[in-house]
Amino acid sequence: MKNNNGIDLHDEEFDALKIIEKEFLGGNVIPLVDQISQNYRGFKSEDDHVVELGLNAQQLTKFPESIENLPFLRYLLIEDSQITQLPEFIGDLIHLETLWLKKNQITNIPPSIGNLKNLKILGLEDNKIELIPDSIGKCQSLEQIHLNKNKIKQIPESIGNLELLQKLELSNNQIADIPKSISNLENLTLLDFSNNQIETLPSSIGNLKKLDVIRLTNNKISNLPDSFFRLPNIRGLLLEGNLFTSIPSSISNLSKLQMLQLKNNQLTKVPESIGECQNMQYLELTNNQINSIPESVGNLAKLTDLILESNQLVSIPSSIGNLQKLTTLYLNKNRIVQLPDSLTNLVNVKSLEVSYNQLTTLPESFKNFKHSITIFCEGNPFEKNGKKIIKKLDKIRNILMMN
Repeated sequence: MKNNNGIDLHDEEFDALKIIEKEFLGGNVIPLVDQISQNYRGFKSEDDHVVELGLNAQQLTKFPESIENLPFLRYLLIEDSQITQLPEFIGDLIHLETLWLKKNQITNIPPSIGNLKNLKILGLEDNKIELIPDSIGKCQSLEQIHLNKNKIKQIPESIGNLELLQKLELSNNQIADIPKSISNLENLTLLDFSNNQIETLPSSIGNLKKLDVIRLTNNKISNLPDSFFRLPNIRGLLLEGNLFTSIPSSISNLSKLQMLQLKNNQLTKVPESIGECQNMQYLELTNNQINSIPESVGNLAKLTDLILESNQLVSIPSSIGNLQKLTTLYLNKNRIVQLPDSLTNLVNVKSLEVSYNQLTTLPESFKNFKHSITIFCEGNPFEKNGKKIIKKLDKIRNILMMN
């Protein structure tokens, strides 16, 4: 038994820390700390054993071999360094619950990872990993996988064995296909495949009944399987930067949907059924080819953000005036020729963005705005009467005209 920072540790574990201090930290001490994640360097102990170790931002170029002599380690954090290889002996640390090695240069996940039966969180984001070993499916306690920003091309079918998995994050990789076995992940709440090469989703995705948020931004997807619209708990659906040409009318089946993001697609219309998404709070359809918005959008009583800029809209439904919780309304860069009087009912909108449309005038009813509002209207072909109305509005104390 040896003493470190006033704490008794078993000899091998004491020596392991001292080797790391000498060979990797220039003699700097690894202090005893209360909270690993809040410190750049530190350890925690229980019953004379090192159970948590943090070596954050220490610019390590190699994984310290002496960590092998910390057999009771449950939490290991080595973030923001230059480590290139994860050693096979990582599989000997059978008590590990969290392995967090974000922002390194790691190229591999060794097959021995499958020995970590207690592992709950695997964090290897922002590395250079190309392959996920089949043995990952043996880590049946895993609840979170964070592998964003790597070079992964394929997901093994064995991923479907991780029945306790709640978060699967694989954004910014080179993945083209999602395995059918993903349907086994019945506890999954977050799925992130943003910035990959995915063209289709397996129909089995409809089995993920607990899925809460799905991020598929910047892929090559043109449609979603019918089974997707039977997911009962989806609240966030992020589909920006894909190849969608339409929104299926079955979108209304997603009764808990709060956020729908379809920016940078090829949409030409919005279905009437969108008005049945009664929990919708955020709707973004920027940079599409949409030429009309259905009156039913006025039924979205909980909507706070409606972003429709850079489309082909000629008019706006008067029902938008029903959206009493709306705070953000972007209509700029369309072809709108007339605005409805009902916009004055939007008491929580602080700025109205209608720049770069085809407006020749503004409604005289805008003088009835009772709250402070800024109206951005530059880049419109205002005629003489329209310019007069703008001057009148600009004299009203609570209205600021930006033209």
